[in-house]
Amino acid sequence: FWVSRQRREHFEGTLSEERTQRLDKLGFVWDPLTVEWDDKFGRLVRFNEEHGDCFVPAAFEMED
Repeated sequence: FWVSRQRREHFEGTLSEERTQRLDKLGFVWDPLTVEWDDKFGRLVRFNEEHGDCFVPAAFEMED
């Protein structure tokens, strides 16, 4: 709950600059959905490079 509140206040512009900077210094992820999307896209690119298509089987698991 606390983490969600920090994100909400940041996007609403109500989180102080000091707190924003402190969280940034820790590497705080402001938008976890974007981070997840980028990770999944990168995996799809790797799959495409290895297999020549984007027909990923439902049960396919890719090693990191």
